[in-house]
Amino acid sequence: MGNQTGETPEIEQVAPDPAAEPRRKRWLRVLGAGLLLVVIALVVVWTQRESLADRIIASQLEKLKLQGTYKVERIGPRRQVLTDIVIGNAASPDFTAERAEIAIEPRFGIPTIQSVTLTRPRIYGTYRGGKLSFGALDPILFKPDQAQEPFRLPDLDLRLIDGRGRMETD
Repeated sequence: MGNQTGETPEIEQVAPDPAAEPRRKRWLRVLGAGLLLVVIALVVVWTQRESLADRIIASQLEKLKLQGTYKVERIGPRRQVLTDIVIGNAASPDFTAERAEIAIEPRFGIPTIQSVTLTRPRIYGTYRGGKLSFGALDPILFKPDQAQEPFRLPDLDLRLIDGRGRMETD
């Protein structure tokens, strides 16, 4: 089915739509600006991660009505490290730990705690008049609504390095 005369057929050239080029450039600019904003937001969050983590931890302590101090040593996407942890009155603490390493596992965009390693944790309690107490930790460990079920730690890997406890009794 070729040309019988041997002449090459002329190809009709279609002129590009003059409005398409500015539209394409506009979308590229919008996409570039959006990508730039996402990168800037990620950089801001990354540089502020320690103060963000500090605020989250402080709000959790406040929510649990715990008096505590700690230092944020390192905050990363998969591992957080806190040091010099003291729960309760600093002069006579109810719990201390030299270091806590929390390993985070991202799952479908929601990070979960994979494991916790406590270095030199110390817990202090009393058993007087038939009543067990761990001071500031009592509201968490012995909630009134836990009358039917005893306190249980969350299901996670917990590793204690040189852990100790002291119990004062009658």
